[in-house]
Amino acid sequence: MKRLRSSALVAITALGVLLFLGQPVQAQSATQEQNPIQLLVQKLMQAFNLNPKQVETVVNEWQAEHHAARQVEMLKRREEYLSKLVAEGKLTEAQKQAIIAKQNELRNLNNSAEMWKKTPQERQAIREKKRAELDAWAQSQGIDPSLLRNHGFGFGRGKGMSGGDASSK
Repeated sequence: MKRLRSSALVAITALGVLLFLGQPVQAQSATQEQNPIQLLVQKLMQAFNLNPKQVETVVNEWQAEHHAARQVEMLKRREEYLSKLVAEGKLTEAQKQAIIAKQNELRNLNNSAEMWKKTPQERQAIREKKRAELDAWAQSQGIDPSLLRNHGFGFGRGKGMSGGDASSK
């Protein structure tokens, strides 16, 4: 029984991959709107008689670890990209450091608790405003804003699945 229970916990943790990052699993009644993965997690909790709080803890821990690993990888790729631009003479080392500082500022804003208390429309309006401010900031630093687009800087409009520039649509 113990082996079955730990296998169920592993399965539920794996399902965390499919949950939206930052959305904890919560025990909700079936009458409330839920995504299909949350419903599946609930069914597994019931089938294996698992404690919902324990499952929530496991999934949230996995999400935090996964998010941290993704952040590290993303920052590494950005650092490599900026170093390449410096090597190509498109940026100076001082501009690179200014961009990194600006990235940290924007990341803190986007991840702030205050930001997530806002409606999606309010967050979008803030992002649009910050995108314009970022372009103005880049120009004031002598940085071509197009070097920062499509590379995860700020709130830029990246390339979608079609590979096209979303800002040109």
